[in-house]
Amino acid sequence: GELLVEVGAPSDEMYFIGSGRGAIRIRGDAGGAAVQVATVGPGAIVGELAFYLARPRNASIVAQTPMRAWRFSRASLDRLRQEMPDLAYRFHEGIAAMLAARLTRTNRLVSFLAD
Repeated sequence: GELLVEVGAPSDEMYFIGSGRGAIRIRGDAGGAAVQVATVGPGAIVGELAFYLARPRNASIVAQTPMRAWRFSRASLDRLRQEMPDLAYRFHEGIAAMLAARLTRTNRLVSFLAD
């Protein structure tokens, strides 16, 4: 039940989930109860949208089982850019590919729901 990420919090890092499961929850309408919209597990990357947009978190991630996650901070990204620019470039390419795949799935879902 512990929070890995809290909605509204600053976004100076993203997380790589190594083990365990967490629930992604967004605020309900008009301050209602939080709504679970997805779960994440090993291999997931979370917090990247707010990290890249430099905006407060738009969802919370609550541990459902014990989780192990690695934090990747903005300072770590800056250091990677300076010390290994080629690797930083490939890192950004990987994040972009992951986000594109998510957008493709979301578009399919919206299309299905619209029919």
